[in-house]
Amino acid sequence: MTEQDRQEKWRAKVQEFDRSGLTAYDFCRQKKISATMLYYWKGKLATVGGGAVSKFARVEMSRNDEEFEIRLPQGILFRSTRCPEAEWVAKVVRLTAGVEQ
Repeated sequence: MTEQDRQEKWRAKVQEFDRSGLTAYDFCRQKKISATMLYYWKGKLATVGGGAVSKFARVEMSRNDEEFEIRLPQGILFRSTRCPEAEWVAKVVRLTAGVEQ
């Protein structure tokens, strides 16, 4: 298999994952692939054919004795009495990426 073939194979998997709405864990378990490989190819494909494409969003998280607070770049604020899972935070960031305030 050529490098181009591998890129096309993984590009299809990454696009399917992005559209799936599943966590990386659930998607990889269903597809019987490694989450490490999924993230490797997701990052690699973001830089193919030009400079790196930033897909990061600044998320601030703070905690006191009673609650967690997550502040997204759009000024959206979430408060919870439980620490949210990283996959949940990532999903919220993706869903609110186009929200203007």
